[in-house]
Amino acid sequence: MRHSITIEQSMIWKRNKLINPKTNRKIKDKGNLYNKLEKYYNKNFPNGYDIFDSVDMKDPISLIPFYIEDQSGNKKLVHENPEKLILYRESESIIRCFEKGTIEYLKSYQITKHPVSQKTIPDFIFDDVKTIELNKDITVSEKALQVFQIFTYISIFIDYELFLKLDIDALKKLNYELKDFYYQNFSDEDRSKIDKSDGKQFFKYSSPELGDKSDDEIKMYLLEQMENILSYKEDDLKIMINYVVLGGLSLVIDEVKEYYDNFNFSF
Repeated sequence: MRHSITIEQSMIWKRNKLINPKTNRKIKDKGNLYNKLEKYYNKNFPNGYDIFDSVDMKDPISLIPFYIEDQSGNKKLVHENPEKLILYRESESIIRCFEKGTIEYLKSYQITKHPVSQKTIPDFIFDDVKTIELNKDITVSEKALQVFQIFTYISIFIDYELFLKLDIDALKKLNYELKDFYYQNFSDEDRSKIDKSDGKQFFKYSSPELGDKSDDEIKMYLLEQMENILSYKEDDLKIMINYVVLGGLSLVIDEVKEYYDNFNFSF
């Protein structure tokens, strides 16, 4: 090839090794071009599998897509930095893919299981990335990542940055709805089980009481309250807790309502 081989071209070639991925013309088996493509592919994918082999078409945490697929099964690479994607074999038939930044976050927060399969991510995957140095005083963004990660344990994937973009009015609305849902749908006894106290420890503030707080202070408060109830471990209330939080979020984040409309119901 006159021009440099791209990662996408090498992946296309792998699926039909006797066709030039750039011109769609036939090439010779083990010819010069064939050998160049094979060498380039093996350099980038020494384990013999690539991004198109991944069952994950997008990162399960950041939700940034890796590739798209048309109705004919043809795949197109859309990730801007494919060299920063990390692949591993989860089982004989399943290849997983993450953005490098996601693995760094997971490592920093000591999260070792895949958010979809709940199977342990191999140690060598974490060995290849650095640990992000976390501030003792956690930022709102870092807190949002932690809290929204909890949803992945039930295969719910919400971009935490959508929460960070909420304005003051949306935040106050979210506080009102979450507080109302929480107190309307859980009895005093249930709430006492959740907060291990009198049932009145979470969602204490009404929206007017948040009036003097900054956007970031309100966001941190809401994240802490959501984390408090989402961290409840017992199965008797856990499903309803997730409904409550998702119901509140769906009223201020359109994407939550669109993607998880099956969670929307009348409280």
